[in-house]
Amino acid sequence: LHARVRRALRGKSYWRDAEWGVPINQEDLAVTLLAFSYNVLVGIELIGGEPLGREDQEAYIHLWRYIGWLMGVEEENNPCESPSGAKAWLESIVMHILEPDADSVAVAHHLLRAPRPTFGVAFRMEVCRRFLGDSLADALHL
Repeated sequence: LHARVRRALRGKSYWRDAEWGVPINQEDLAVTLLAFSYNVLVGIELIGGEPLGREDQEAYIHLWRYIGWLMGVEEENNPCESPSGAKAWLESIVMHILEPDADSVAVAHHLLRAPRPTFGVAFRMEVCRRFLGDSLADALHL
């Protein structure tokens, strides 16, 4: 899917690689991979109160390494070598790309309100704050 979108966008006359970069580049793919791999392990620990066992964490990350390969993540850009390696990649990426702007705030608030939230927007904001930390949650006005 990611490769198809990348090819489709690059084929459009309005896409400006020089200004916007390659659509859905390797870093974007790595972030997507981390969102569904390492972040899930963090979520299990936050919600469950304890982490999965080491062997289960390793197996889960290994599965997502393979999924990354299927997605087109190049070997040297695949963050899913180990749970600790995935954590290091995530922290590194977060430090340089997550500087929310007005569009980020608008998207975050839109997503929190759609579809009709079962638990309410305030609850969703608190859950996000727990996962994101106070500084990023504050930047997103959560």
